[in-house]
Amino acid sequence: MPHVSILLALALWLGATPAFFGAAPAANCWLALPGMKQTDHQYYDIPAWNCNGSLLLIIGVDQPANAKKPIKAPFLAGEIGSAERRLAIPLEILNDFRYVKKNKYRQWDAKDPDILYYIVYDDAETTTTLRRHNVRTNADEGLLSVPGRLNLAVPHPDGDHLLLIPGLGGVSDVLIVSIHDREVTHVPLPAPVHRVRFTKNPDLSVFCNTETDDPKAREDRVSYMLDVSTGEQRALVKGVAGHPDWSPDGARLSYFDKDGLSVVDRTGKMLQHIKGLGGHQSWSQDGRYVVFDGGKYKATDSSGVEREFTNYISMVELASGKITPLVPHNSKLTSDQNTHPHPAFSPDGTKVVFNSNNHGQDLPQAYVVKARDPDEVKSLTVTREGNGCRIAWELARAKETKGFVIYRILEDGQSAVLAEAPLADRFYVDPTPAGVKGYGVATKEFSGLQSSIRKADLPR
Repeated sequence: MPHVSILLALALWLGATPAFFGAAPAANCWLALPGMKQTDHQYYDIPAWNCNGSLLLIIGVDQPANAKKPIKAPFLAGEIGSAERRLAIPLEILNDFRYVKKNKYRQWDAKDPDILYYIVYDDAETTTTLRRHNVRTNADEGLLSVPGRLNLAVPHPDGDHLLLIPGLGGVSDVLIVSIHDREVTHVPLPAPVHRVRFTKNPDLSVFCNTETDDPKAREDRVSYMLDVSTGEQRALVKGVAGHPDWSPDGARLSYFDKDGLSVVDRTGKMLQHIKGLGGHQSWSQDGRYVVFDGGKYKATDSSGVEREFTNYISMVELASGKITPLVPHNSKLTSDQNTHPHPAFSPDGTKVVFNSNNHGQDLPQAYVVKARDPDEVKSLTVTREGNGCRIAWELARAKETKGFVIYRILEDGQSAVLAEAPLADRFYVDPTPAGVKGYGVATKEFSGLQSSIRKADLPR
């Protein structure tokens, strides 16, 4: 099959000088794909990172050799030290205007970090073909075709099921596709829909909220949960339920009502309401935090002073209600550019990607801000082994961890890098420990971020 390349740069995560925006409290923030004229990530509830955090999907403006004008195309920002490379896309797909212009959403596989799914249409736009692309090998294959013009929603966390949905205001069935069995299940919709997603629950239930004749009449919308096995349509929320998102386990639904963030269970029972929050929001994978970009609320800044925040990327810990401002986004939400930040967490919740067009850039750009340090290793031990020392540790969580950095702790208390170890390793032997007081180990992400160093003294 003939191929032509769309540039997919495996850019350096920290290739740009970190930017510190305004009075942001300890905001370590950088461009996701430096050097591009315009970039953004797709949407707040669509995973920007692949499942292990090694690659970040960014939509950028590019002009392939055979394109008459710049088009929006997918780019990847990758790990430190990655060389720039190109991802081959089949020629007939690249030349398909519907692919580069109308096929807005490309979706990461929930389990395989190398797999992206996308869709293309026939000339009459009466058939939708689902395709799978391996970003490492460039292998590209068609999986199945179905009647109608459907979009691709966020895959189910089980790694097997995809969701094909109608466009805004559509009334056709949604299709649940099993990748393994190539089986298609039809799920009827209750009314024209605004948004359709999996609830992320193992039962494959589907969430949707209805569209109205007047898109501004949000008070008339109803948010439903559709039971695939029984066909039951359960109304969860009636009225304003802006930018909804489900917790990673599918047990809770969060949304913005008229005065804040609400969280309900799968029956629609109100569990929590936090006033003042607004905008777009998404959950951390551990279910502890929600990151958001709007509203007006009080929080403590980096100097320990409580003040009012607005137009910030912030995160709230649901158990305590504590709000942590991360960085001002300053996006021009209602300008001609109409850039929405719609922030989203990385798999381990250490970083947040967001969009902004008001930080010295002429066009919207995707940024990444550090939300917290990566988790330290656990149970670090140091034992004598012959004339050397054996350093052993356990891993706290592994989604974004690429490996480990081992340090010598010198007699003066300073630390010096001894070696790096891959993710599979859980120990390292230092054959020459002379002048060493102890050892330390830090986890290292694909992004290049490191945890703080866990230390242990040398046994005497």
